[in-house]
Order: sequence, then structure tokens, then C-alpha cells
Amino acid sequence: MGLLTGAFDTDALARHLGTDPSTPVAVVALALRGPEADLPWLLDQAAEITSVYASAYRRDALVVPACGLLYVLLPATTGRSPAAWAGELVSVLRDNLGTPVQAAVAGTAPRMRAVPSLKKVASRTLDVVADRPERRVTAFDEVRSSVVLRDLFDTLADMPRLRDDRLDVLDGEQRRSLSAYLDAFGDVTAAAGRLHVHPNTLRHRVRRICALTGLDLDDADQRLLAAITLRA
Repeated sequence: MGLLTGAFDTDALARHLGTDPSTPVAVVALALRGPEADLPWLLDQAAEITSVYASAYRRDALVVPACGLLYVLLPATTGRSPAAWAGELVSVLRDNLGTPVQAAVAGTAPRMRAVPSLKKVASRTLDVVADRPERRVTAFDEVRSSVVLRDLFDTLADMPRLRDDRLDVLDGEQRRSLSAYLDAFGDVTAAAGRLHVHPNTLRHRVRRICALTGLDLDDADQRLLAAITLRA
């Protein structure tokens, strides 16, 4: 656990576990999407299977349960990529446990002491794809924008002044309409199609939103702040 949190001397802990602390380490996280009540049992079973599978791939691999997830540290990987290996492991776990399993490949830490930062990346990556169980393995680079935006929104939640509070007067329909309009870069036809309304209906809503809030959608800064505020 100390390797994941950085709460201890990471280099000393790595040596104690028989691993060279200067060795690059690939970080893979696994999430089991079964019923909450079954999670402790599933994690125990998954840890056993993963430990056997990981040691066959790398004799010095480490499997660490933490915060309801399993983390696999693969020192100095060669041959098959961590993503390919993770894909095979997910298939094995799904077949043996009968529950959806997802893996996130956070990347490779240049040395052991950089593992804690990749742990956070891996857990965030799994958060982003939690509602897409068909995605068995996801690399951080595939969802980088979504992960970074979630971190940004978490920061904004603690700093309410960094938002456009003029949008507070909008109701749910108006917020959805403005969000669709902004996401479509002002393409009324495309945005209206996503909302299943007539383009003229959306044009009317957007004009009404601007009148209510004083929002100037010709101003790039106001458009950006409005989009961030709606997402957050």
C-alpha cells in the first residue's frame, strides 16, 4: 500500500520487496463492477487470480488492493505491452468471476517513487469509463481530456467564484439547450437534432437564455466560461 500512497520511503520499501526502486514501472488498475455486497469477496478472488497471472508475466510484479480497486505494478515490462496483457487478464477475470471487470493502463512511472501519481491517474481513468462496461481496457491517453476535466470540475466545486453565476437563473431545459448549443459550436441544426426539437425552437430558447442572463455568445471568453459552468 505504501508504494501507492507515497506515505513511506518508497525507495526503501521497494528494496524491501525485492524491487529496484530505479526500475520503470507500468501501473494497471482493475475495477470489478459487480454488486456492492459481493465486492469484498470478488476482490479477494480477483487478487488471487491476478497475482498468479501477473507473476507469470513478470516474476517481480506486485498486486496491491486499495480503495476498492486492484493495482498491478509491472516493473520494466518487455514483450507484450501492459495494455495487451491487461486485456488478457480482464478476459480471464470475467470468465472466472462472472462479473464485469475493467482495466485502466495509467502509463509507466520512470521509477518507483512516481507510482503514487499514476495511481491517481488510473483510478480517474476507471471513473470515466465506469458507465461503459463494454470498454474492457482503457489507456489514460484515450480519455485524457475527460480525466483532466473531472479534476478541473472538482477544483471548481471548491471555488464557486470561478463560474458564471448568471446561469443560475436557468431551468433544466434551458441549461440542456445551452449546453447542446455550445457543444455543437453554435450549429443550431446539429444541437436541435440532439435535443429532438425543431431548430427554430432552439433558436428561440437561446435568444431567451441570452435575454435572461445577459450572456453574449459572440464573446469567446463568455462562451468558454458558460460551457465550463454548465459541465461543472
